[in-house]
Amino acid sequence: MGGVGSGVMTIKITPSWRLALALMGFVGVEAACSGGGSTARAEDGVLDDEALQTTAISGTGGPGVHVTRTDGRSVIEAASYRLTEDRFDAFMAAAEGLAALEQQDSVVRDYLDVAVTDAGAPDAEIGRNWLEANVKARAAITQAGLTVREYYVASIAVAQADRFLRAPKSAPRTPVLLKNAKLLKSHASDLARLRELRDERVVQP
Repeated sequence: MGGVGSGVMTIKITPSWRLALALMGFVGVEAACSGGGSTARAEDGVLDDEALQTTAISGTGGPGVHVTRTDGRSVIEAASYRLTEDRFDAFMAAAEGLAALEQQDSVVRDYLDVAVTDAGAPDAEIGRNWLEANVKARAAITQAGLTVREYYVASIAVAQADRFLRAPKSAPRTPVLLKNAKLLKSHASDLARLRELRDERVVQP
């Protein structure tokens, strides 16, 4: 790839990056970390195919959340984010608030339904910043007692724990993931509600 001034960026694949990528369904990390040095190359925010093959991050835990390949810092934070009853309750309240806002406000609904691009620096946090930039969406989240960052990270953590419950071999068994999955196991109805809010939203006329 290019040298200095070529517009090509590098991100170091540290153990925390490797773990977070593995937890969120990225593949090919080991290949990227061996044979070609300890960096994965990225241009225009899209990780180079020969350095790191990825699959889409899907099934985020709450409405309004789009996780792109530029949201690596949030993914890493989610890998060590410990869900508690209080945190999960606040997350559910924020999710309900966002869903209600989408039903009531078509402008917000259309905004949150935009397919956010993943073009940009690998740590640009485009998905999180897109959610935070909407004043009404931000207010719905903060009224539940969370910052947008907390809601966004919790959404990824919930999604990963839910995925682990349904397919235990889908991610490494880390202490945080196991604890999060144990908590969510007792919240089956809430998980069903999240899927309803995310995938089967009933829009008010």
